[in-house]
Amino acid sequence: MLVVLSVWPRVGDPLKLTVCLRRIASSTSPKSVVGKTELWERKLGHRSNWRGVFEMFGGRSTPLGSTRTLFLRDVIDTKDGKPFRDHIWVQWEDGFQHIPLQQYHGDVVEFEATVAKYRHKDGEPGPKMKDIQHIRLVAQDAKA
Repeated sequence: MLVVLSVWPRVGDPLKLTVCLRRIASSTSPKSVVGKTELWERKLGHRSNWRGVFEMFGGRSTPLGSTRTLFLRDVIDTKDGKPFRDHIWVQWEDGFQHIPLQQYHGDVVEFEATVAKYRHKDGEPGPKMKDIQHIRLVAQDAKA
Protein backbone atom coordinates (compact mmCIF):
# COMPACT_ATOMS: atom_id res chain seq x y z
CA MET A 1 0.00 0.00 0.00
CA LEU A 2 1.30 3.46 -0.90
CA VAL A 3 0.03 6.63 0.72
CA VAL A 4 0.11 9.71 -1.49
CA LEU A 5 -0.17 13.21 -0.06
CA SER A 6 -1.63 15.75 -2.49
CA VAL A 7 -1.83 19.47 -1.80
CA TRP A 8 -3.65 21.87 -4.11
CA PRO A 9 -5.58 25.15 -3.93
CA ARG A 10 -9.34 24.81 -3.53
CA VAL A 11 -11.50 26.08 -6.37
CA GLY A 12 -12.66 29.63 -5.68
CA ASP A 13 -10.25 30.14 -2.78
CA PRO A 14 -6.62 30.11 -4.02
CA LEU A 15 -5.20 31.04 -0.62
CA LYS A 16 -6.49 27.94 1.19
CA LEU A 17 -4.93 24.58 0.52
CA THR A 18 -6.68 21.26 0.64
CA VAL A 19 -4.77 18.19 1.74
CA CYS A 20 -5.88 14.78 0.53
CA LEU A 21 -4.50 11.41 1.56
CA ARG A 22 -5.07 8.64 -0.95
CA ARG A 23 -4.26 4.97 -0.49
CA ILE A 24 -3.14 3.20 -3.61
CA ALA A 25 -2.92 -0.57 -3.71
CA SER A 26 0.22 -1.74 -5.47
CA SER A 27 -0.50 -3.97 -8.44
CA THR A 28 3.16 -4.80 -9.01
CA SER A 29 5.09 -7.53 -7.28
CA PRO A 30 7.62 -6.49 -4.62
CA LYS A 31 10.48 -7.66 -6.84
CA SER A 32 9.59 -5.18 -9.59
CA VAL A 33 9.60 -2.20 -7.22
CA VAL A 34 12.98 -0.52 -6.75
CA GLY A 35 13.46 0.95 -3.29
CA LYS A 36 15.73 3.80 -2.21
CA THR A 37 18.27 1.36 -0.78
CA GLU A 38 18.62 -0.54 -4.03
CA LEU A 39 19.12 2.67 -6.02
CA TRP A 40 22.08 3.89 -4.01
CA GLU A 41 23.58 0.41 -3.69
CA ARG A 42 23.85 0.29 -7.49
CA LYS A 43 26.13 3.35 -7.26
CA LEU A 44 28.53 1.87 -4.66
CA GLY A 45 32.10 2.62 -5.72
CA HIS A 46 30.85 5.01 -8.42
CA ARG A 47 32.88 8.24 -8.65
CA SER A 48 31.05 11.18 -10.14
CA ASN A 49 30.28 14.87 -9.83
CA TRP A 50 27.41 15.59 -7.46
CA ARG A 51 25.23 18.65 -6.88
CA GLY A 52 23.16 19.39 -3.80
CA VAL A 53 21.42 22.24 -2.04
CA PHE A 54 22.97 23.09 1.33
CA GLU A 55 20.25 23.23 3.97
CA MET A 56 21.85 23.29 7.42
CA PHE A 57 24.78 22.41 9.65
CA GLY A 58 24.68 19.46 12.00
CA GLY A 59 27.03 17.43 14.11
CA ARG A 60 27.68 13.98 15.42
CA SER A 61 29.73 12.40 18.16
CA THR A 62 32.31 9.74 17.47
CA PRO A 63 34.70 7.87 19.77
CA LEU A 64 37.39 10.32 18.61
CA GLY A 65 35.30 13.40 19.43
CA SER A 66 32.62 15.41 17.68
CA THR A 67 32.53 16.41 14.04
CA ARG A 68 30.57 19.05 12.13
CA THR A 69 28.36 17.91 9.26
CA LEU A 70 26.35 19.48 6.45
CA PHE A 71 22.88 18.47 5.29
CA LEU A 72 22.59 18.54 1.48
CA ARG A 73 19.17 18.00 -0.10
CA ASP A 74 18.10 17.13 -3.65
CA VAL A 75 21.41 15.46 -4.51
CA ILE A 76 21.87 14.61 -8.20
CA ASP A 77 24.58 12.99 -10.30
CA THR A 78 25.59 15.80 -12.65
CA LYS A 79 27.04 13.39 -15.22
CA ASP A 80 23.66 11.84 -16.03
CA GLY A 81 21.36 14.42 -14.39
CA LYS A 82 19.52 11.74 -12.41
CA PRO A 83 18.49 12.19 -8.76
CA PHE A 84 20.63 10.23 -6.32
CA ARG A 85 19.13 10.90 -2.87
CA ASP A 86 16.63 13.29 -1.35
CA HIS A 87 19.40 14.17 1.14
CA ILE A 88 22.84 13.21 2.40
CA TRP A 89 25.04 14.30 5.27
CA VAL A 90 28.69 15.10 4.51
CA GLN A 91 31.54 16.03 6.83
CA TRP A 92 32.36 19.72 7.01
CA GLU A 93 36.05 18.91 7.43
CA ASP A 94 36.15 17.25 3.98
CA GLY A 95 36.75 20.69 2.41
CA PHE A 96 33.42 22.44 2.86
CA GLN A 97 34.86 24.70 5.58
CA HIS A 98 36.46 26.83 2.83
CA ILE A 99 33.10 27.72 1.25
CA PRO A 100 30.94 30.56 2.64
CA LEU A 101 27.70 28.61 3.14
CA GLN A 102 24.58 30.08 4.73
CA GLN A 103 21.92 27.91 6.35
CA TYR A 104 18.42 27.87 4.83
CA HIS A 105 19.39 30.10 1.88
CA GLY A 106 19.52 27.45 -0.83
CA ASP A 107 23.25 27.60 -1.59
CA VAL A 108 24.06 25.04 -4.29
CA VAL A 109 27.35 23.14 -4.13
CA GLU A 110 29.04 20.75 -6.56
CA PHE A 111 31.77 18.28 -5.69
CA GLU A 112 33.43 15.11 -6.89
CA ALA A 113 33.15 12.04 -4.65
CA THR A 114 32.84 8.27 -4.51
CA VAL A 115 29.73 6.55 -3.11
CA ALA A 116 30.53 4.29 -0.15
CA LYS A 117 28.50 2.37 2.42
CA TYR A 118 28.11 3.02 6.13
CA ARG A 119 25.78 1.87 8.90
CA HIS A 120 23.31 4.15 10.67
CA LYS A 121 23.03 3.98 14.46
CA ASP A 122 20.09 1.59 14.05
CA GLY A 123 22.22 -0.78 11.94
CA GLU A 124 20.58 0.05 8.61
CA PRO A 125 22.99 0.57 5.70
CA GLY A 126 23.16 3.94 3.99
CA PRO A 127 25.27 5.83 1.47
CA LYS A 128 28.08 8.22 2.27
CA MET A 129 30.40 10.26 0.12
CA LYS A 130 34.12 9.62 0.44
CA ASP A 131 37.24 11.13 -1.12
CA ILE A 132 35.47 14.46 -1.67
CA GLN A 133 37.37 16.85 -3.97
CA HIS A 134 36.83 19.86 -6.23
CA ILE A 135 34.15 21.47 -4.05
CA ARG A 136 32.68 24.66 -5.44
CA LEU A 137 29.78 26.98 -4.74
CA VAL A 138 27.54 27.02 -7.85
CA ALA A 139 24.78 29.35 -6.69
CA GLN A 140 24.58 31.36 -3.51
CA ASP A 141 21.39 32.55 -1.82
CA ALA A 142 19.23 30.82 -4.44
CA LYS A 143 16.04 31.33 -2.38
CA ALA A 144 16.32 35.12 -2.41
